[in-house]
Amino acid sequence: MGLLDDMNPHKTAVGCKVWKIRQGLEPSDQKLWAAMIDDAELWKAETLSRQLRPRGIQVASSVIRLHRESNCSCRNL
Repeated sequence: MGLLDDMNPHKTAVGCKVWKIRQGLEPSDQKLWAAMIDDAELWKAETLSRQLRPRGIQVASSVIRLHRESNCSCRNL
């Protein structure tokens, strides 16, 4: 048996920053967060990012857009 024969990749699913922020919120805020993230027409990514900053939530508008387009690590969850 070779040194590397029994190696297997670990497939740990890790969500993006949008997902991680949601996980740290209270359940009622999680619902509001999901609604804001899902409503790209009412909540433009730039507006949402800007309004979250004073509340201590740092997330770039580009990260929000990637999540909305399913081009982030959440698609593997």
